[in-house]
Amino acid sequence: TAQAISLTGVIAETLTFCAGTSITGTNCGTVSGSTVDFGSFSASAASTGTSVMAASTNGDGGYSITVNGATLTSGGDTITALASQTASSPGSEQFGLNLVSNSSPSVGSNVSGSGSGTATANYGTTNQFRFVTGDSVGSASSSTDANTFTASYLVNIGGATEPGTYTATMTYICTATF
Repeated sequence: TAQAISLTGVIAETLTFCAGTSITGTNCGTVSGSTVDFGSFSASAASTGTSVMAASTNGDGGYSITVNGATLTSGGDTITALASQTASSPGSEQFGLNLVSNSSPSVGSNVSGSGSGTATANYGTTNQFRFVTGDSVGSASSSTDANTFTASYLVNIGGATEPGTYTATMTYICTATF
């Protein structure tokens, strides 16, 4: 005698995403931290800091990571956000970010991991910084293993920048295209 046994299973579409200030490789289980402290700003030198994100998906259409928030503020005073890709210029008010390794100032890392995720054009040029809320900063166009993205933040102030404690909150949103 014989009896056939049918085997079935389903793989659901998934998106894995995490953000913080520290991660080991692309493992979201190791992500930690949520504060980037620039210390005291100086008109003669750029202030920098980094945060990290990891993303992967099995969705055929990949994913897009957007940055949402506002420039650094202290009460009614603000540090000018860079609306287009711009080089660091100590002595001029500037706030921006990118997702690549930079030499001027020395901050950040290129996208890493075995996946196909990349920094988008506006945030993927060495030594060029920008911040426009709602912009896509990283993406993958198809299903992909994990990548780690390092967001490098740049702050410059002028000699007449108003004193105060400047703060901002960046929210990164990863959206899959299933």
